[in-house]
Amino acid sequence: MIRGGHVDITVMGAFQVNEQGDFASWMNPSRGHTNVGNVGGSMDLAVGAKKLFIAMEHTTNKGEFKLVKSLTYPATARKKVQKIFTDLAVIEVTPEGLVLKEIYPGLTPEDIQSVTEPKLIIAPDLKEIEL
Repeated sequence: MIRGGHVDITVMGAFQVNEQGDFASWMNPSRGHTNVGNVGGSMDLAVGAKKLFIAMEHTTNKGEFKLVKSLTYPATARKKVQKIFTDLAVIEVTPEGLVLKEIYPGLTPEDIQSVTEPKLIIAPDLKEIEL
């Protein structure tokens, strides 16, 4: 099913996503060199689905960027992510960059930019996430 291209949408978590739609989800190098990660099905899911969405927290538990200019973790797939859903925002990956489409109620685009490394493009129809 997966390798045959029969999956329409895959939703995955990630350690990092960059502005080109690359993402890292299979190994966290900060856990030490003995961690071999979770190689396998995630890579098949990522490249085999027609659409790839990422669902994750916007920052690490230390407040570090997870939406980055360049991955510092090993990539799971390149140029596959189309949308990112975080606890703060909904962001679309486009050839022009990351487009901020929705934000958590009460936050501003500046709030989201302050915890996002790449420059965000603000959608003209930006709206609050409906809870």
